Amino acid sequence: MGDAEVRKLEEVTATSSPVLISKLKPSSNQVAGHQFEEGHLGSLVDESGNFFKPLQDGERGEREVIFYEKFWADKNVPTNVKRFFPRFHGTVLIDNPDGAGATKHAILEDLSSGLRQPCIMDIKMGFRTWYPEASEAYKIKCSKKDEETTSASLGFRICGLQVYDAAAGSSWKADRNWCRKLRPSEVPSVLKRFVSTNPYDDEHPNASKAQSVYGGPHGVISKLKELQDWFEVQTTYHFSSSSVLIIYEGDASPCESGQAQDSGLARVKFIDFAHVSYGQVGTDENYLGALKSLMSYISASVGERSAE
Repeated sequence: MGDAEVRKLEEVTATSSPVLISKLKPSSNQVAGHQFEEGHLGSLVDESGNFFKPLQDGERGEREVIFYEKFWADKNVPTNVKRFFPRFHGTVLIDNPDGAGATKHAILEDLSSGLRQPCIMDIKMGFRTWYPEASEAYKIKCSKKDEETTSASLGFRICGLQVYDAAAGSSWKADRNWCRKLRPSEVPSVLKRFVSTNPYDDEHPNASKAQSVYGGPHGVISKLKELQDWFEVQTTYHFSSSSVLIIYEGDASPCESGQAQDSGLARVKFIDFAHVSYGQVGTDENYLGALKSLMSYISASVGERSAE
C-alpha cells in the first residue's frame, strides 16, 4: 500500500501520550474485524508499536472513543484490570486509498508487537451481543446472528484465529466465514487447535501447548479469573459485542540474541468497545456468564490434554 498519508492528529484526551506517526502499513495479524482490503482502509500499524483502528461512522465510533476516555480516566478501575485493555493515544484522520476522503482511526497499542509469529484468537463475548440503547432493527439483527452461531448457547463465539506451524513455516488461519459455521460441539476442538503445533491437522490437533498457554499461574485461565473477580463487583460498565483477544508467541526458535522466544506466555486483552453501556443496574451478568463459560471450556482443554 505504501505509506499512508496522515492529514491531522487530534488529541482526544489531556492524558493521551504523544505519538510519533511514522510509516504505516496494513496489519498482518488481523484475524477478525476491520481488515485492509483493496480500496478499503482497514487497521494499520506503525514501527513504534501503535495500532490504528478505523472507527465506525456516526454514533458507534464516537461511543468507542468515549469509552476509552472514560475508562482510562477512571480511578476506580484497579491497575491490574487496566492492563487487560489496550492503551489509548487519541485519534487521527487517515486518507482512504480510494480517494473517498479520510477515516478517523483510534490510536491504540499494537497487542501483537514484539512477537515474531503471533498466534491469535478473537472471541466475541456475551449470550446476547446487542446493547440496550440499540434500535429494534439492530437488536433483531444481532439476535439472529447470536442464534445462528454459538453465542446464544455458549455465551461466546470464536470470530477468527491464526496458529503458527513451525514445521510448515506458516500460520494456519481461519477466517470469519469458517468460524461463523462452528457448532457448539466443534468449539472444544478449535480451542485445542489454537494451542497445537499441528494446526493444519483437521482431525487430530495435538494441543501440546494447552498447559503452557492456558494453564499455570500466568496462563489464560488465571488471567480470565482475575477479570471475573472484577466483573463480579463492578457495575459501571456493561459490555456488549466486545471480544477477548488471546495472543502468544508461536515461534520457539532462538532469536538474534541466541535466546529462544517464550512460546507459552499468553497475552489476554479486551477489545471492541462501540457498544458499552453505562448506568445499568447491577453487575454485567451477560458478560460475567460468558466469561465463566469460556473459562470452563478452556479448562476442559487443559484437563483433556493432561489426561492423555
